[in-house]
Amino acid sequence: MSKLKALIPLLMAGCVVAWAQQKPAEDKTMSQAAMSGQELYQVYCAACHGTDAKGNGPAAAGMKAHMPDLTLLTRNSGGKFPLMKVEQAIQGDIVVVPHGTREMPVYAEMFREIKREETFVEQRVALLTRYIESLQQK
Repeated sequence: MSKLKALIPLLMAGCVVAWAQQKPAEDKTMSQAAMSGQELYQVYCAACHGTDAKGNGPAAAGMKAHMPDLTLLTRNSGGKFPLMKVEQAIQGDIVVVPHGTREMPVYAEMFREIKREETFVEQRVALLTRYIESLQQK
């Protein structure tokens, strides 16, 4: 059972990638169309972090560590939103324990698969980061 729990995040990541590759071009998640930070979050993050960003997504139980409450990042960082840390986590520049190994999706890489233009990738990372910042509890 423990091995199965460890495989759940990998299976979910594979499903996300397979789904992304099979969706028609008009789907905003796989096109060059602009998406809001909230839309990006729902597509790429909510399965693990929960729709409310409190760490209670359906895949959270299969993660190696407890999923963090993303609404408390500012509070847990001395009152200042950890912008660079969040961007680095999304880009895959730092290893986030619940995400496991590098076999888990690095979203900047997924965005590059959609469009190999760094401005596009940076924009999506920034939109996602700013959306997470907007969820912070005071």
